[in-house]
This record gives sequence, structure tokens and C-alpha cells, in this order.
Amino acid sequence: MERGRGAVDKLARINPVEGDIWEQLAKTRYENKEYRRAIPAFEKALELGSGFPCNQAYNVARCYGMLEEKEPAMQWLEKAFELGYRRLDAARDDPALALLHSDTRFRDMLGLIDRSKLSRDDGWRYDLQFMAREIRRRSYDPFHKVTRAVFDATVKKVSEAIPRLTDMQISIEFMKLVAKGGDGHTMVFGFWERPEFLQTIPVDMFVFEEGLFITSADSRFENLLGAQVLRFGDYTIPEVLRAIDPLISRDNDLAWRVMGLMRMRNLPLLHALGLIPEPDKFVFVDNRSRRQDTRCDLAGRFANPKPKTLGRVTGGLEELSGSFAGKPAALLEKHLRALLVRIRA
Repeated sequence: MERGRGAVDKLARINPVEGDIWEQLAKTRYENKEYRRAIPAFEKALELGSGFPCNQAYNVARCYGMLEEKEPAMQWLEKAFELGYRRLDAARDDPALALLHSDTRFRDMLGLIDRSKLSRDDGWRYDLQFMAREIRRRSYDPFHKVTRAVFDATVKKVSEAIPRLTDMQISIEFMKLVAKGGDGHTMVFGFWERPEFLQTIPVDMFVFEEGLFITSADSRFENLLGAQVLRFGDYTIPEVLRAIDPLISRDNDLAWRVMGLMRMRNLPLLHALGLIPEPDKFVFVDNRSRRQDTRCDLAGRFANPKPKTLGRVTGGLEELSGSFAGKPAALLEKHLRALLVRIRA
């Protein structure tokens, strides 16, 4: 260990302008609990542009935290956030920053609030403001497709509408807001966090030149394989695509091949968009039988589904093996953080 540590020290002396060497030296010192000596090495790595600047600043904060020097730790954490530090969950649980946990600045920065004191509307509004803050703070170029003025006006409009909207409709407005940024890697997910996003039809579909076809299905609906979907109830496929289009974050039109088709399978989302009359029933018209009702038992569990596929086109039906009867998550846990807003890393 001593030999390895000495070798990194020597490398830094020989090549003092190589940021990666300083970062390795800083990490070596930190791992050896030489927190005071690790600080200038992390600062040098930051100065020389090694890695993400926000991570180097965060590591300095951790050093001061381990030294139990609260104010420098807080100042460097604030600097890390100004530089775009994005791993909020890691910062919340980082034992090196334990001395900051009771500090109001730390809690505000990381969105740690007393949920019990918030109403449903206030909870959603807090999440909306928190999400908007993080988009402004963490995105590389959040306003290259939409101006800041338009973005801020949209946030205000959504906030005012929250009392009149269902939870799914609010989620949809969040999706639209994030999609305005024109970044295919910044989007609102939700498939694993909110029960509504697991209420999907037990088939996968794909858009070919000839139209929308079912390419994969739960074994109970094997007869639907290869069917061309012509309508969702009263709506044509182009009408459905236009309704879902504003929700899809994208860099290009290929985003539709993934996220658009995934959203198209979600029943509560289709219901909230006014495309289907009921949130637990999917009726479509195909090119074989003219009308086919496909119902999903949303209150129970799909028993070990065995998906059937066409050729090499396979679908992701794993969520069908889960239960849709889970209790709603606590306020806020089922909102922004549960929606899993992913700002591009």
C-alpha cells in the first residue's frame, strides 16, 4: 500500500499537469483517511479538468465532512451543485456528509421535506418546482429548443392547473414539460414506481411501413400475434400517435420506436389523454376480426406469463408478472422521485 501510494505521489510530481493522476492521488489519500491531504489533490484535479468538475467539488465536500468541518463541507457541496452535481440520492445517504443532515440548506438542496405537512396539491406543486429547478441546474442546454420564458410560463400554468387534474394527468403534464427541452435522455419515467404505469396491455407493438402490428403477446393472447391494429376504440393510429407525441422526449424521431410504443401500451395514460373511455380496458380494431376486446385484470397478478413472439422481434413483458394491487406510495414518494425524472448523465 505504501509503495503504491508513493508511486502515485511520484507520478504527480513528474507530471503535475495531468488531472487524472491528481484525482487518483486524491482518492488514494482519501481511502487512507488522509482527508486533509486529499483536499488539495481534489482541488488540483478540478483545476486541471479531470472528470466531471462537480464530482471533484463533491469529493472536497466529503473530505471536509470527514474532518467534521461543517461550513467548508457545506460550501463545497453548494459549489458541487452549482457545477451540476446530479446524484441526489447518493448525497442524501452519504455518511461523509452526515454532519450536514440537520442543516436547512442541505435539506432544501436535496428536497428533504416533511411530507406529512403537505396536501396532495402542495405535494405535486413542490415536486413540479423541484423538477423545474433540477432541469435548469443539471441539463447541459435546457433552453436550446424552448426559451426560459416559455419554460417558466409552462411551469406556472401546470402549477395552477394541478387542483383540476388527476394524478395521471399531472404526470402527463410533467412529461410534456420535460419533453419541451428536446433531449432524448431527459424524460419522466414511472414504469416501476407508480402503479398506474404498470397497467399495460399484455402485448407489444411495432410500427412498420405497412402500419402498427402486434409482435409479442402474453400466451393467453397468442391469437393476436401478427394482427394489424387499425384503431384504438374510436381513434385511428395517426390520431393516437399525435396525442402521445408531446410526451416523448427526443433527439430525433427514432425515440418513437421505444418510448412512444411503450406509452401506447399504458391504459391509464391512454385514458387520461381521452383516447379510451375506461382506464382498465383496451378495445382495438384489427384487420382480421374487425373487433377484439382485450381485458387486463389490473387488481391481480399475471401468473408467470409466457410471451409469444414473431420472429426476432421480442417485447418487454416482464412487468406483467408483477402485482397491480400494491398500495399507493406515500405523498411525494409517488411523485417526482417516484416518477424517476432522469436528467442526462
